[in-house]
Amino acid sequence: MSGDLRLTKDLFLWSISVIYLFAFASLFVQIPGLYGDKGILPARLVVQNEAESFHDLVTNQPTLLRLLPKVGLDIKTGMDFLSLGGIIVSFVAMVSHDYRNCVVFGVLWAFYLSLFQVGQTFLYFEWDLLLLEAGFLAVIVAPLNLFGLRDVTEHRAHDRITMWLVKWLLFRLTFASGIVKLLSKSSTWWSLTALEHHYESQLLPTPMAWLFHQFPDWWHQLTAAAILTVQILISLFFFSPLKLQRRFSLYVQIAFVLLFMLTGNYGFYQYLILTLGLSLADDHFIAGWIQHPTEAEPDHPKRSSWSDRLSALEIVFVAMTSAAVLFIVFMSFSFNLSISPLSLQPEIVISPEDLDLALYYLLPLTMAIGAISLIWQIGASLIKVLSQKCYHGGNRLCDLIGCAIFGLIATSLFVVSLVPHAAMQKDVESYVPEKLQDIYSWTSQNYHFVNPYNLYLKSTDEGNGRLEIAIEGSNKLHGAWKEYSFRYKPNDVSNRLSIVAPHQPRLDSQMWFAARGRYDQNPWFLNFIFRLMKNEREVLELLDDNPFPDKPPKYLRAVLYRYQFANKRSKTDKLAGSDWWTREMVQEYLPPLTVDEPSFVGYLMEAGIYYGWDEEPNNTEEHNLLYVILDAIRSLLGQGNGNLACILLGISGFVLTLVDPCIKFALEDEQLANGISARGLNSK
Repeated sequence: MSGDLRLTKDLFLWSISVIYLFAFASLFVQIPGLYGDKGILPARLVVQNEAESFHDLVTNQPTLLRLLPKVGLDIKTGMDFLSLGGIIVSFVAMVSHDYRNCVVFGVLWAFYLSLFQVGQTFLYFEWDLLLLEAGFLAVIVAPLNLFGLRDVTEHRAHDRITMWLVKWLLFRLTFASGIVKLLSKSSTWWSLTALEHHYESQLLPTPMAWLFHQFPDWWHQLTAAAILTVQILISLFFFSPLKLQRRFSLYVQIAFVLLFMLTGNYGFYQYLILTLGLSLADDHFIAGWIQHPTEAEPDHPKRSSWSDRLSALEIVFVAMTSAAVLFIVFMSFSFNLSISPLSLQPEIVISPEDLDLALYYLLPLTMAIGAISLIWQIGASLIKVLSQKCYHGGNRLCDLIGCAIFGLIATSLFVVSLVPHAAMQKDVESYVPEKLQDIYSWTSQNYHFVNPYNLYLKSTDEGNGRLEIAIEGSNKLHGAWKEYSFRYKPNDVSNRLSIVAPHQPRLDSQMWFAARGRYDQNPWFLNFIFRLMKNEREVLELLDDNPFPDKPPKYLRAVLYRYQFANKRSKTDKLAGSDWWTREMVQEYLPPLTVDEPSFVGYLMEAGIYYGWDEEPNNTEEHNLLYVILDAIRSLLGQGNGNLACILLGISGFVLTLVDPCIKFALEDEQLANGISARGLNSK
């Protein structure tokens, strides 16, 4: 049946496997420098004592790292074990559909949650939270296929219920992305000038960001208005009863995701959004993109009078909803058309107070739409079980029980997710029961089944350019200063912009946030400076170049610069290797420090990120075989190029996926089903 979700569900699970592979591989190459005993934020400091019981593990700090000492692993080696295990398990799930079951995805989720619990600042990115929630939904979506006894691509009665949860997550993420831009009261979004600054001020821009930055201001403003419209209004089409509107919303989402993928490095974030977008598709849509039919489909028979009336209702529904969207757009924006030169410049005409009032009515409306849509999916699934042959050859009772169980799970998650959804408007939030808020707080803090999104309200600088921290060393207090070079963030103005995603360079990314605050607000930054003063190999491997390879400098300081894209001279100059940036000093970020300064070391110890482990004697304890193997792997691989690791693993897995015969059989089944359906229509 073209409306089935066999291919869609399996493609969703395959994509989640790929994203897990990127996430684990990217993190593995950075663990020693970030979390080792001589790293920037030693994980050993935040892991509680070894779990005394299962209850202690799941209620206090749910991380498997509290169990690994039982098998002879310390915290850093335990993180290596979980990361390598995640790479292996996700790679197997990627290349073999037989292993895309709920147990495998449960293991992947538990591994990533365990790492997240000790990841501290470097794992507090929005896409880490999103992966945990999407990964938990993958456990629910995936079949219980422990020994490969059944075809995991089979359509099951409750698939539409579980995939609806993925759609609801996509809606919450998209809707909040638009609303929060305005709730932040950022002048750049209210004036629609955010994209005039975004491409050069974002986390880690790509070479295409420089090109898009050159577009005229009116184009950036028009794009900003389109983004707000798509994220706030078009996202409501996710729940449309019409496939036409759902696919339209999917195409629009894909277009904007591709824009941000081309112009920015956000780790696996955009890949994850595309994966969530599969909830808007079905098997007929997926098969149409993957395969090319060799024969033209038979002509469909003329529709009956009932079909004609239904088509008319569909047209009326599309016209009414489209008119409603256009009405809201023209009530919210004014458009100034200029012929010479040609431009179409939008402007927001509502106020923050108008937005707050609109949210007071809009948020309950979105909750009602979500509730009705979920009830419809549960009811439709139950009706199909009662009216049609069972999906997997089992008895009807099993399908009914499955729909009831997953319907209850979906309802529970939906209700809990209303808490962060309602938090966007204070009056609406006040109606949320306190008990429900307590449940949400406990689950979000410990297991992240449901999360708030768009935590970084002001990701675009209020002004031109981007702030960056340059770290410099010298052996004389007033002598010549040499700058440390990072791998990916802007340093030398002539360095070419990099394409890093799906790899996530955690240190380079956090330097972006540190530049928007003070050094005393970022204790990890001071420990980073301290490790550079010690010439710690693990930390230096996170950088591109060490200007003091033989002996660390006596003094280190940090200087804040404002970077801007080089002017709009000629695009050929960029290809010829001229400067990509210009920069000017803003102020001193951190005054010169020396490792011998007692107050410096005292501050680190008071902050709880340094305990003088450098002075401890080497541990001569004998280790077991597992520890020795993990240590050998780490010594062999070191902290290599995370981007290259992600690319090689991704390509290898993709090639092996194509070899999997089940992919071919699934496509042939879909083609056969479509053919039978078409012949059946013609016979009538």
